Amino acid sequence: MHNYTTAQLQYSTGYEGLYREWNIDLDGDSNADFPWKFGTSSEYPMLNTPAERSALRSASLPGNTDYDADDDGLIDISNLEQLNAMRWDLDTDVGNPNNAYYGVAFPGRDTTTAGRMGCPSGSCTGYELTTDLTFPSSGRFSRWTPMDGFLDCTFDGKGYTLTNLNINYNITIGGLFRDIGGTGVVRNLGLVNPIVTAITTRTDAGISAGALAGRLNTGGRVETSYVRGGHITGGAPFK
Repeated sequence: MHNYTTAQLQYSTGYEGLYREWNIDLDGDSNADFPWKFGTSSEYPMLNTPAERSALRSASLPGNTDYDADDDGLIDISNLEQLNAMRWDLDTDVGNPNNAYYGVAFPGRDTTTAGRMGCPSGSCTGYELTTDLTFPSSGRFSRWTPMDGFLDCTFDGKGYTLTNLNINYNITIGGLFRDIGGTGVVRNLGLVNPIVTAITTRTDAGISAGALAGRLNTGGRVETSYVRGGHITGGAPFK
């Protein structure tokens, strides 16, 4: 049995972290049913109404919407909801129930084809920004959970920026991406005024904190990208 603090229980604004396995199949049809509603990072999850569950579930059902408008093999990212949804696609696990939440960000996407989601052919190999994005000072996405396992995938910022990224967690490795490795590459991306605060209560691990990534593993690359302003702190009091 885990003992969690109020802050830990309230931090999430989606099916992630402590709530990663909460998007369950209620009616036994092998599709997640979105039973929970997430508000701001200072609120507890609440139950969705049947109508809300139905709307979310309908939006998540597979389709053939093409999110690679320029046909370069990279799924277009135009808002923070889509940026956040990347975390459920990085391992190409089409059977993960959390992938249903991906459909809220990318309605009508194809999750039945092996490979990256979002392209009808299933041939996409990464993501690209189509605009500058700014994280809010409160509410959803005001505190970012690092994305795990950016391996064998491309993220192209296309010269756009992510502004006011805020990471403040009890983590040992953290950044926009937790780590980049394999043939993973992040390129042409600017981070403006990122605030990264990391601390660990573990005595057997140090802290690897960065803006783009907490750790660059063998094979991982960061190209023609930059960080301007902000600060990175490892070991400060966890908030």
